[in-house]
Amino acid sequence: MDSTFTLKKTALLPLLLLFILPGHPSAQETLTINKAIAHVLEQNGGIQAALKEQAATRHGLRQAARLPNPELEVETENLGDATTSLKLSQPVELGGKRKARVRMARADSLKAFAELETRRAAIIAETHRRFYKALSHQKQIEQLDSLILFAESIKTNIEKQVEIGRSGKTELLRSMKDITLLRIEQNTLVREYENSIIALGALWGAGKNSIQGVSGELQTSRRSAIRDSLETYVEQSPLLHAALAEIEAAIAQENASRAQGVPEFSIKGGYARDAGAGDNLYSLGATVGLPLFNRNKDAVAAAINRTGAAGKKADELRNELYARLMQSLGQIDQLEFKATELKERVIPQTGEVLVELRRLFEAGKSGYVELITTQRELVDAWRDYLTTETEIRLALADIIELTGQQ
Repeated sequence: MDSTFTLKKTALLPLLLLFILPGHPSAQETLTINKAIAHVLEQNGGIQAALKEQAATRHGLRQAARLPNPELEVETENLGDATTSLKLSQPVELGGKRKARVRMARADSLKAFAELETRRAAIIAETHRRFYKALSHQKQIEQLDSLILFAESIKTNIEKQVEIGRSGKTELLRSMKDITLLRIEQNTLVREYENSIIALGALWGAGKNSIQGVSGELQTSRRSAIRDSLETYVEQSPLLHAALAEIEAAIAQENASRAQGVPEFSIKGGYARDAGAGDNLYSLGATVGLPLFNRNKDAVAAAINRTGAAGKKADELRNELYARLMQSLGQIDQLEFKATELKERVIPQTGEVLVELRRLFEAGKSGYVELITTQRELVDAWRDYLTTETEIRLALADIIELTGQQ
């Protein structure tokens, strides 16, 4: 066969490697997953709101520890022969009222911190999801670009064969149609990529044109450490921390309800001046509430029940977290097996078939349809592989949201 119209196998191999090996990030791909997370934690409105809530509870904790203010009473009787009295009283908190109040404030602080942890884990997980969806679109565009380049090289070869009468125009028209369809698919992917970049930046209010691109690898290592320390990861879950904070809040309310059943008590001291008689009178006393009708027993019973309910909910959540983590890990195992088979077997084998069919096509021993079908099988295998790696990343994002651990 005339070498003028034949691409040598050595010239074809670098082109094939564009399919088999991942493309390198372009110079514009400046946003890594770590940078994206840093932007989110610094600028996301939900995180900032949770931080302010946590700061508010610190003020509430200090306020709860303060002692009640004394009361000053001044009274004048018989304006003609005035009798003026001055009394000072100080409430005394008995029954652990102040301690219970402080514990309730501390429980509020724990709940606010758990809320911050939960929001932080959720927003980091969502950042992972949006980042790796964008990266997946980018990788698919790179592979589709390679396929278009490959298809155009075949079209050039067909054009030359048409010129010398070795091939009809039907195959040339099919080749042109296939390239057009690939460009339509490429345009769709580019739009999806742009939308995914916008969705990523929306997490921290980034403008439409402020992100040039993303950079990173879809493939990730196995999370055997999670499986080996699953119970530890469950106990570190922000969701479980929130449930435990609810238990502490219920216990604090129970203690506060008990303390409220203790009567109010105040000590008083005073001075009175009788202007008519010219006498000075001094007084000292105390005031105590009488728990005749209300000892707050029902409030205590209600608080005890709420404490028990909070404990049961925490136990149920702990079991649910364990089950969900096991489910996610099982899903990752299946996806990693599939990704490995696609990358190490299916893609290289399909690539070898494509090289051989290309050689046969140029030698006139194979048709265009069989060649282009194999090309499509290769790009579909690559897309399946990239989609599988993305699904692994999404499953890992679910684990991040559940455990708060990256």
